[in-house]
Formats: sequence, structure tokens, C-alpha cells
Amino acid sequence: LELGGGEGLGALGWGDMWAILQAIGFGTAFFFTEGMMARNPGQALPITAVQVGMTALFAGLWASLDGFGLLGTFGGDNGAWLLEEGTRAHYAIPGLFTSAFSGDD
Repeated sequence: LELGGGEGLGALGWGDMWAILQAIGFGTAFFFTEGMMARNPGQALPITAVQVGMTALFAGLWASLDGFGLLGTFGGDNGAWLLEEGTRAHYAIPGLFTSAFSGDD
């Protein structure tokens, strides 16, 4: 749970909902994957490839929508990070390494 300062556990927020939904979705995916693997044991690689591909597709879609600011404040307060050079540089691979050591926020 997100901590709300000195008020104990604080208020529940969007991050808490996403964390719970992620755990439920992860468990549900493994439940269905186990059933598919039991029916088609020779199809482990194609099943895994589809799962990884769909995860990449939805992650890319979410990052693009958030990066261009199309999610508004729903994706967080760093919306439209792809449109700002200073912020975009921090999300690129070299920027992730350099900002981790420079102390930039």
C-alpha cells in the first residue's frame, strides 16, 4: 500500500489498484497457460511467444499513449514525456544509466 506519511497506511490509490489487478492477472494467466500446456504439451514455445508478444504490444501501446500525453493525468504527472527533450532523454537507455548516477529527478 502506498504510504501516506505519518498517518499509518495512508489512503488507497490507483497504484494499489494496479498492484492488485496485476497479481490477479498474473495468476489468471498462469492458470490458463497451465490448461493450454496440458492439452498441447508440444506447443510451449508458441504459447509463450504469444504471451510475450501481447505483453510487449500492450506495454508499447501504454507507453506511447502516456508518452504523447493522451492519457492525461491518468498515467501519472509525467505525461507527454516523449514530447519534452529533457524528460525523454531520461527514459532512453543511456539516460537511464546517466540519470541514475547524476542524482537528477
